[in-house]
Amino acid sequence: MNKQFTLIELMTSITIISIISSLIMPSFSRTRQQAYMTSCKNNLKNIALINSIYTDDHKGLVIPADFGNTNEGELHHWANYIGFINISENILKCPSLDEDEHFDPAGHDPTTGNIYTQASYIMNIIPSNAWNGSPFEISGMGWAYDPETPININDVSKPFNTLYMTDVLADLSNSHIGINSFSKTDWGELLTPPLGNVRRVGIHHLGNFNASFGDGSVHRIKQTHPDQWNTQQ
Repeated sequence: MNKQFTLIELMTSITIISIISSLIMPSFSRTRQQAYMTSCKNNLKNIALINSIYTDDHKGLVIPADFGNTNEGELHHWANYIGFINISENILKCPSLDEDEHFDPAGHDPTTGNIYTQASYIMNIIPSNAWNGSPFEISGMGWAYDPETPININDVSKPFNTLYMTDVLADLSNSHIGINSFSKTDWGELLTPPLGNVRRVGIHHLGNFNASFGDGSVHRIKQTHPDQWNTQQ
């Protein structure tokens, strides 16, 4: 004989299922975010590896943020170098971000050779005069902006402690290749695009962000120290 559930039993069962679901779902979400974070770290490690290959091929010079317009029309910003050497553009994309949250690293213009229009990482290219408003006395700088002002890895005092590439702020609306001022680090304000003098570092990995360093290592970071943006410590 089939048992008939009473209303009380049915409501009790629904309540128990709801409680179990409320306990399981955050765990699934966190596990998924952990997987995204690991994938993002691997992307940054691969980009760092590409930089090390470039450095080996160019007598210690670090890959610049901007190559300028080339005669071949195939290379413009650092992100385009990924395509220039036939590496999948997927390493430029953090899986924690949706497609419409990626930013345009260079614009897509055949006349200038820009290739990729979606990226999730941004380079530390802070010049020595861009620490205005910082509570810290910083006289150093980030990595090279262009081939005319190259940085040699052998001249970097602490590459293991110098930020090279970081997660970018989701919904970055403007075309940017690098963090070029103190206010645009994770010490700046976190505002909604369109951006002015506000931070460009994202925090979409459980309130943290991933970053690669000059030695090729990648770490999850809650808050940087300003010295970490300085190649000339």
